[in-house]
Amino acid sequence: MSYQTFYGPDISAYQTVISWPELNNGAAWIMIKASGNDAGNYIDTSYQQNITNARVFGNSLPRIVYNYCGGVDPINDADYFVDNVLVNLEVGEGYEFDCERGAAVTPEYALQALNQAKSRAGWGGGVYVSQNRLVTEDWSAVANAGYFVHPADWGVAPSGTFSVGAFKTYPFQQYTDNATWPGISAPCDGDVFFGEVVTDILKFGKPAPIIVPPRVNITPPAAPVVVTVPAPAQVQQVAPSEPTVHTITSQPAGPPKQTTSTTNTNKPLSVDNASTLNINHLTAPKLSNPKIATTSVGWLTRLWNWILSWIR
Repeated sequence: MSYQTFYGPDISAYQTVISWPELNNGAAWIMIKASGNDAGNYIDTSYQQNITNARVFGNSLPRIVYNYCGGVDPINDADYFVDNVLVNLEVGEGYEFDCERGAAVTPEYALQALNQAKSRAGWGGGVYVSQNRLVTEDWSAVANAGYFVHPADWGVAPSGTFSVGAFKTYPFQQYTDNATWPGISAPCDGDVFFGEVVTDILKFGKPAPIIVPPRVNITPPAAPVVVTVPAPAQVQQVAPSEPTVHTITSQPAGPPKQTTSTTNTNKPLSVDNASTLNINHLTAPKLSNPKIATTSVGWLTRLWNWILSWIR
């Protein structure tokens, strides 16, 4: 992989006067001290001015901010750094923990500080430490956790090839503590970045937020209306019934019906006429009771015979 070297200064409150238009023309990128814990928790007195001017005048300068570890409590160092510095970083601005305070800031100390900051800030940073400590101490836990390293070796020209122990490679190197820069009134540390383009530094900075498109509520199509059509009723064929036969039983005939024929000759009744009178043509009143009817006929017959005998 081919790379170029991009030079930049390390500034803090020690650089009291900075001409940002001049510095912007003379540096490729910049490191800014933000805070420290070596004399209690504090913000570098020039940090706010330096970060503001870097954003306004040095808008083409990628930047890394750092915290100088105190060597007492790594969680305290990380929390103070996050609460006062990292929460206000912009996209592309990265961070480091400066662990050059010596034996008090061990690899384990650095790992705890880095892990705490990452868990709270949301992205990882790097560690600044001397090249000698990288090869004489076990920094494998920090390297394996994915944090980058920024070694310092003031006697070695920037090359990107010296040993950094467990890290194998390094994107940054501090190569001097006595660099001069256009626009900066006092000497400062000088650093170099190894990369294809200087904007590769932004890869070590705060990531851009993931923009999640607003949720679109899509109304699912209505379920089809199922119309249940009842099956046609089965018409039961009823066989025609047999014709009803009414049996009429004949009652025995009653006595022969007597027919009365009345002969009216308009003649006065006489013996002659009477002799020819057929009393069988006289019909007695029809009575519902046969016994009464029989009795009545007999009585009339006797009466009639009596009359005839009297006439004669």
